[in-house]
Amino acid sequence: SVFTKAASFAPVGYLRARTIPSTQANITVDGVAMNAYGMWAPKPPGSYLVCFEHLQGFKAPPCEQRTVVANETTEVYGAYDPAT
Repeated sequence: SVFTKAASFAPVGYLRARTIPSTQANITVDGVAMNAYGMWAPKPPGSYLVCFEHLQGFKAPPCEQRTVVANETTEVYGAYDPAT
């Protein structure tokens, strides 16, 4: 016998966030911890708030609102400058 099942797949995009320089700072997306140093994850199309953890001795980069588009990679860079 033959078994057939129909499935639908929603298109996704990718969200990639990295720290500059490479640091152990945690990155959050919409308040959910993703990873330290950087993250790259499939996401449904939509708007996401990407934030970077405060590290002692550095000024934390501001959070950034980014839009993920299907079949594309959206990149966010969090630049850590030395605190003065």
